[in-house]
Amino acid sequence: MCALTQSALSQGDPGLQSQIEGDWITYRGDQFEIKRISKGKVTSTFYDWSGKLRFKRTSDLKLKSSGSGKSHAAIDKGAEWHYLDGGKEPKDLLWTSLSFDPKKEGWKSGKAGFGYDDNDDETLIEDMQDNYLSIFIRREFEIPKGADLKGLGLLINYDDGFIVHANGRRLFSSSNVTVDEKTGEATVTNHEANGAEFFSLTEYASAFKEGKNVLAIQGLNTNLESSDFTLDPQVLIGGTGSFVETNRKAKHETPQTDHFFKDRAWNGKVDNLQIWGRALTDEEVVTLWNNGKGSAKAAGQLAEGLIGHWPFDGDLKDASGKGRHGTGKNSPGFAKGQFGQALHLNGENQHVLLGGKASDYTPEGGSITVSLWFSADKFDKRWQTLVSLGDGGWGDWRIHRFNLSDNMGYVGGRWARNNTTVLDGKMHHLVAVTESGTGVRLYIDNILVSNAAPNNQAANFKGIPEDGDGWLPAVGANLQRHINLSKPLEGEFIPMQDSLRVVTTTGNQGGGGNHASYSGLYRKVDHPEEALLIAARSGDKEKVAALLKSGVKADARSNNSYTALGYAGAGGHMDIVKLL
Repeated sequence: MCALTQSALSQGDPGLQSQIEGDWITYRGDQFEIKRISKGKVTSTFYDWSGKLRFKRTSDLKLKSSGSGKSHAAIDKGAEWHYLDGGKEPKDLLWTSLSFDPKKEGWKSGKAGFGYDDNDDETLIEDMQDNYLSIFIRREFEIPKGADLKGLGLLINYDDGFIVHANGRRLFSSSNVTVDEKTGEATVTNHEANGAEFFSLTEYASAFKEGKNVLAIQGLNTNLESSDFTLDPQVLIGGTGSFVETNRKAKHETPQTDHFFKDRAWNGKVDNLQIWGRALTDEEVVTLWNNGKGSAKAAGQLAEGLIGHWPFDGDLKDASGKGRHGTGKNSPGFAKGQFGQALHLNGENQHVLLGGKASDYTPEGGSITVSLWFSADKFDKRWQTLVSLGDGGWGDWRIHRFNLSDNMGYVGGRWARNNTTVLDGKMHHLVAVTESGTGVRLYIDNILVSNAAPNNQAANFKGIPEDGDGWLPAVGANLQRHINLSKPLEGEFIPMQDSLRVVTTTGNQGGGGNHASYSGLYRKVDHPEEALLIAARSGDKEKVAALLKSGVKADARSNNSYTALGYAGAGGHMDIVKLL
């Protein structure tokens, strides 16, 4: 049983703000991040192994709540737990209470984590695969007098799911677990163990008490054939604090770090954009094509359902009478187009936001048609975008270069690729259609490619869903990175003995890197071992020699880092290699 000392929670402990301020470092394969936290600000700068800048993120920081003192383990990583495996199940919920005697009931004991076949298990559950879906673990622990029960948190690495109990009370389950309240039967969907995740126990503070407590966890796998299983919990107390980051920005040096590099800006012309809240017929598309001459304006029946019409003939006005005038970003220009003048974009930072409301561009019936004339001066970005409502899923319609090809593609509930040659400097006519109950069509110069839903799925194809983020369509750009960064980033700071764990829970998309790049285990950059790695990487022989002389071990490593010798060798610092 693990106990915390009263001194660990004394009133003299520093506050959260003072514990998290400063420069922190973490490693992720061949790159590392330095996170600078100051009052009200966070800057995360990412470098490759040699120290070359990859990208930077900044945001405003607000601490929503905080505990006192540093965070301490109430149940340590790798602690001893009692567990029940072999396909056996407890008779009732008594196993989750302090009155239960696991030894008397024949439970085994072993170190966390529990699992099989992923090389991270302390206690192997060797017969679980193909035989049973759940194991049950429990551990008693002490909470000292005067401890802030709202400062408790569960840190757990898991695959696939779990249900948590404390002192005879069921608290919660991982988000991928559903429990039938009548039968108690649990179902779980897939979740990979990609590192420990933090779950605040603040709202369950009433389930705990000073003195002896018990935490009981049921671990679940998705199916008998699952290739692996992980259940590795810890319990922390004190010093954690929830945070929210806003006004988030990101700057990237290369497209390798940004899926939406330079907003996938279009390099070329866009002319006579028209959008309808219905699916045009093949005959209507032929009318728009008009034997290659085009139709400058939809008239009569063809104008029915028109959302907006932007001729781009020297201005950004909506000629449909709906008043959805565009707004230019970074002074887009004009040049000769198919009908008078056309919008001319530089492929760097120019685009046009259409007017009105975002919901105008996701019609209630789910069908939409987009018609425009365009030219491509240069293809220099993956998925280079003509017009886009976003890129948050199948429902965010968008017209773009198809990946790195010389062709165009459309996504609008389903996708289509048209192999017509367009990288020739000429003006081309494009019509993209999503038809609810049918599928999608993409015409270029009246050449059609379609992707219809299978007959048994067509009735369920609803087309474009209602707008979910409130952003307007952009002509000449895909603004999904900005959409992602507009959402607050929320999570927990967990100061430890000589480290800081950052766990994000919402908003951890966009801004470069993958989802995991928003969370991690950090150490101060002036930690002696970190200082050695930094000095070896930068070629500072005098600093390396001084740190070695002070007692820092030459083979010291940080979490997920190489050794100082590895960094010195990769950087060609042979004098440091010899020294090490």
